[in-house]
Amino acid sequence: MFELNTLYVENDPAILREVLLSSMKMIDDLMNFHDATYLRAEIILAAFSEFTLPSFRKSWYSPDYTVRFERLWQLISMGLTNL
Repeated sequence: MFELNTLYVENDPAILREVLLSSMKMIDDLMNFHDATYLRAEIILAAFSEFTLPSFRKSWYSPDYTVRFERLWQLISMGLTNL
């Protein structure tokens, strides 16, 4: 199952988005975003992926990582203050 996931889901952005859509909907509901495109929910999900999954470790060294991290944190921190 892991190999199937790696080969077909992780390597196809369209399939990956479809798999993650229910999680994005749940985040959207929890954060009261009411965003039909789930853009903010998707960035939150991406943030946790980038921070926790070893497969994203190469992105930690990209030149724009600090700026991206700060944007992600600003988005997340606004939601955390409303909890």
